[in-house]
Parts: sequence; structure tokens; C-alpha cells
Amino acid sequence: MSWEQDAAEELGIQWDSRMYCPNKTFGPLNILIQDHTISSSINKSFPKKLFDWVSLRKNYYNWLHSVSDQYDLFLLRYYVHDLFQLNFVKRFKKPVLFVHHSKEVPELGGEGSFTAKSRSFMEDKIGPFVLKNTVGLVGVTEEIVFYELSRMKNTTSDKKPYFIYPNGISYQGNKIIDKRIDHIQILFVCSLFDPWHGLDLLVEDLKINNDDFTIHVVGEVKSQDLIYLESDHRVKLHGKLSNQQINEISYGCHVGLSSFALFRKEMSEACTLKVREYLRLGLPVYAGHKDIFPDDFPFYHFGEPLLNKIIYFAREMAIIPKQVVSESARQYIDKVEILKSLYSHLTTLK
Repeated sequence: MSWEQDAAEELGIQWDSRMYCPNKTFGPLNILIQDHTISSSINKSFPKKLFDWVSLRKNYYNWLHSVSDQYDLFLLRYYVHDLFQLNFVKRFKKPVLFVHHSKEVPELGGEGSFTAKSRSFMEDKIGPFVLKNTVGLVGVTEEIVFYELSRMKNTTSDKKPYFIYPNGISYQGNKIIDKRIDHIQILFVCSLFDPWHGLDLLVEDLKINNDDFTIHVVGEVKSQDLIYLESDHRVKLHGKLSNQQINEISYGCHVGLSSFALFRKEMSEACTLKVREYLRLGLPVYAGHKDIFPDDFPFYHFGEPLLNKIIYFAREMAIIPKQVVSESARQYIDKVEILKSLYSHLTTLK
């Protein structure tokens, strides 16, 4: 969000990015609207956490009402099965669009537990009414936008204007360092390896692959995959690292990996921030999902989690300077370019 605000200022457009959050939340001060009546929920009882959640939602929408005269249009992050959100969008006088980052109903129900199924059911019933009260739809991929439109089928609202607003990244202060050697090194980063990241699929291929390479796994790995990964000398487990630590590892890597099991969320497209971080650093990407890049963009490869194919792609990319990769990707991932396009489209709304 701070990148978005910086991009708006660079473009000279009237655009404010704000995040409403509990008091003492970490983040850039120029985008935070802190609710000083609510503090972090760590170490609180469940009833207190629930009370704070309800209070935060109510206070957030009250704040939006209080600033409504300052803006012509509101672009808000969509929140699932939220009756406060439904009440807000029905009463609010200014045009509202929500930004969608996933197929909410299948994602919520993916775990299969009673709680997951209950949340999925609630979103399935509440969500369409929220969407019908907006002036349009915004999604990070075309697949997600069409999914949201399908939730309003057989209504007069399913012809709403829609816009694609993929994730972007700031190029300010970008630093390209290339320390690659002949030995292939692969980078797979995730804060927490959930099932849709497909690390387990890569582990299965590791068991039958005899190639010589090193794969750096950064993030929290679940126990069932951890057992094998710890036993393979080609795997370097780093746990959670800072951005700078990840960057330093990337300098010697030939390729970055993204998710391989989005089908577990009934999705085939994504535009993850991780992919954009790889590319900005000059690291070509091998992934198991489609992204916003055209088919002839050579530095993003859509393929299966098979190490022989990943290594082949890495060797192909080894002769390309990292600076070339980074600059070639910029037109697709630079936050300035992406925001400029969205702003131009939003000004067409009536």
C-alpha cells in the first residue's frame, strides 16, 4: 500500500492509500489510520478478541462515512461474510468498488472442516448482495473477476464494469547483483507453505530426481514435508528470513519458484507478490499457474513441478543478464505503470 501511495505521488494523481488498523500496528505512518480504542489482539481471550473484531469493523465503516466528502470514489479491499460491509455498501452515498484477491467461497471451504464449510456457506449467501451494491468489480486476475461476475448471475448486476488490477511492486532503489556460478541454485520462498503452494508435489519429484543442484526453501514448512527435506543434502532450509536476507540468497540463484497447486483453491491464475519480487531482482520464474504475462514473455515459465524441467529452464536463463530480466518485467509489474492504467479506467466510470 505504501508502494501504491508512492506511485500515486509520482504520477501526480489525486489518490490516497489508507489502512485502518488497531493501535500500534506496524507500517508506514503515512498510510496508517490507527484505531486508538483497539490494541493488538495477542494474548486476549476469545470473547475479547471477538468484541475487538466487531468494534474494529464498526469503527472502520464509521470512519469511511466520516471521510466520504473528501473523495469521489472508494476502492476497498473485500472482506468475506461481513454483514457490516453489506450494511455499509447499501447505505454509502459514494461509488464503491471492492478489490478481490481470490475465489472466496472455494478458498474458505478448502480445508473441509466444519468452521471452513460454515464460513464458505456464509460468504456464498452474503457476498452476492455486497457485489450487487457496487459500481463495478476489481480483481487481481481476469479469472477472479469472471468468478465474481458469476456470483451475480441472473441479476441485472452481472454486467457491471470490471477492471484487472494485478499486484505490483516498487522499483525505487532496486539493486541487481549477480553472483551465479555454474552450479544451479533454485529459490522457493513463502512465509508459510500452505497446500496450494504445492511444496509436497516438489518433494515427491525430489525423491526420484538425481540431478546435482541446490534448492533454497525459505519460510515455514509443515512437518510432513519437513521430514524428507531435512534428509536431502540438496535442500537448504532457511526458515523465515528478512527481505534483505532473501535478496542475498537470490543473488546466486538461477530461477525462482512460485505455487504449483492453485487447483486446490479451484484457481489456475494468480499474480503473487513473490513472483514480482523475483523478477525485480532479475530472477526468472518457473511456476505452476498462469500470471498476467503474455505468452511470449520469456522470463516467466508455466510448467509442472518437475525438477528436470526446472533445471533445464534455469540453464536456458543462465546466459541472460539479471538486469535484462528485471527491466523486461518492469512494464508488467511496476506499481507506477499498473496504477496509471487502473486510474485511467476508473475515470471512465459514471
